[in-house]
Amino acid sequence: MSKDIESRETLKNTLSSIRRQRKLADYDRAKSLRRQYSAELSVVRDALNSSVSGVIIADLDGNIRYVNNTFLKLFEYGGKTDVYGKNAAELFASKKVKIFADVKAIIDRSSGETEEFEVLRPDKTSFPVEVSASYVTDSEGNFVGRMASFSDISRRKQAEEEKRKMEVCLNETQRLEAIATLAGGVAHEFNNALQGIMGNLELLQYDFGDTTGVKEYAENMQASAKRLLQLTRQLLAFAKGGKYQIKQTATNDLVAETLELIRHSIEPRIQIEPDLQIDTYDIEVDAIQLQMAISAVVLNAVEAIEGSGRIAIRTQNFETVAESGSGPDGHALERYICVTIEDTGKGMDEITRKRMFDPFFTTKFQGRGLGLAAAHGIVENHNGWIEVESQPEKGTLVKIYLPAAENRR
Repeated sequence: MSKDIESRETLKNTLSSIRRQRKLADYDRAKSLRRQYSAELSVVRDALNSSVSGVIIADLDGNIRYVNNTFLKLFEYGGKTDVYGKNAAELFASKKVKIFADVKAIIDRSSGETEEFEVLRPDKTSFPVEVSASYVTDSEGNFVGRMASFSDISRRKQAEEEKRKMEVCLNETQRLEAIATLAGGVAHEFNNALQGIMGNLELLQYDFGDTTGVKEYAENMQASAKRLLQLTRQLLAFAKGGKYQIKQTATNDLVAETLELIRHSIEPRIQIEPDLQIDTYDIEVDAIQLQMAISAVVLNAVEAIEGSGRIAIRTQNFETVAESGSGPDGHALERYICVTIEDTGKGMDEITRKRMFDPFFTTKFQGRGLGLAAAHGIVENHNGWIEVESQPEKGTLVKIYLPAAENRR
């Protein structure tokens, strides 16, 4: 009997020992799995935080449950607690995605692909991002949330915009060069024909000047031919072929002479207000060509004024530092003259402002030819440039920049 009791105790102890060993083994396995899961989570967390994209994970209602560090930097949030609990829809700038149903549609549509959006920082400033989104599933394949990654594409957008502007400028330059080439060819041929007409008119007057009516008709024809010669000079100026006699010229004298030449073309209702800065730099220019350019701008200002008004004409020195040169710190001081023509006319919208120097472009019922286009060509041909500021009903400001004479210090 005692042996049976002893055997049962032994069996009981053996079973208890086996159960303890199993529990210890289960505990060790669970502990090992926890360490493994912890290590995996650490790797995943580090990978997400090291990602160049901002990552969010939201539940099925769109409430944000996780964000990585890149997202915080990208959106400029102070910490994760500032984001958790927000709805993903609040991140988007467009009103079209302000409700989560639309955000869900975005994720459904862009799953596995990317799409561009404007998103908001806490201070309501916006920036462009590329979004890639997908569903999050559990171990049984059930949808439990959504994950989206945000990539800042501000630099790419800026580069694309700069490239677009460069392409527009290149196309515009090529177009104007083609027109200028055509204008130059036409002008030279036209000029040759006019010289023949002018010569024959002089001979006609010499031989038949005393004949009744011949002198009057010949003088009228000469006046018309001179106007055509003026058009030829404008064409040549626009074609950058009209810079003939370059000499050092006092800027204020040239502007004053120009105003005196065109004063008869300006109605008394318009007041001319010259303001010529003392001791302005001299310029090396073809005086006739530059007078033509200034006259074209002033007369255009006259036509922009309806009723009474004023035109202010100013000269002043303008200096800038070149990016390279022999001056201090490897830079050189560049000197320019700025001739400013400001009117109180009706002004222009942006489309008109951009096209005002196009040849044959006009806002008038009857076109006035190549005046402003020729002015633009003349200034560029003298290594200068023109800047224009204008708004409808607020007048126009034109600044003509010309390099100062090289020997002026």
